[in-house]
Amino acid sequence: MKYLVMECHPGYAVVLSQDGRFLKAANLNYDVGETVSDIIIMDSKPQNRLHWLFISIATLLCAALAALAVWYYALVPAGTVSLAVNPEVTITVNRLFYVLSAEGLNDDGRRLVDEESTLFRRAEEFADELVERAYLLDYLDDGGTILLNVTSDSDSWRANAENRLLDKLSEHSKHGVSVVVGSSDVTVDDIIAGAAETSDAADTADTTVAEDTNSAVDTTVSTDTNAE
Repeated sequence: MKYLVMECHPGYAVVLSQDGRFLKAANLNYDVGETVSDIIIMDSKPQNRLHWLFISIATLLCAALAALAVWYYALVPAGTVSLAVNPEVTITVNRLFYVLSAEGLNDDGRRLVDEESTLFRRAEEFADELVERAYLLDYLDDGGTILLNVTSDSDSWRANAENRLLDKLSEHSKHGVSVVVGSSDVTVDDIIAGAAETSDAADTADTTVAEDTNSAVDTTVSTDTNAE
């Protein structure tokens, strides 16, 4: 087969074969435009292997980064949401606000989450369904209190989670239910007890005012009688 020398470089030459292929051959003192018949084709396989090796490594790195991102955002807990009515439930949530798991902290709490699936559930929707279920099981009545506590190492995530949950749970305010954002060391019983103390204090104040008013009226009447 005849080859036409197209380019000459130190160490190699580019030749055009009769069937139209450009080949890289050893430069045996060729001149551009020269026609040769015996050439030494240079092996390009090592370069091709290196090329595919780099592509394979880059693909593996991209896959590893994608897997790491999925693990970090979807599988790593970002915080916990605690709901307390009488049943107490802790919900573990990822950074995308999806539920990873839910656990009842007492017998009523375990009964509350027993039949609820956590798979692909948004945290606020799952919490809302737990409240609805608490109504059905007579754990929550009109005028009741829901204690909400969100914990996380990220203040911005915690604030965002609280806003999402409050927006959703506030829909139950039409039943007179109040949602109180508290801390892990505050219970619903504490809130109820505090409300009772406030009510007792108000009643005591009303009684004192009434007694003072009656006393003032009696004194006035007595003074008027003596004057007559």
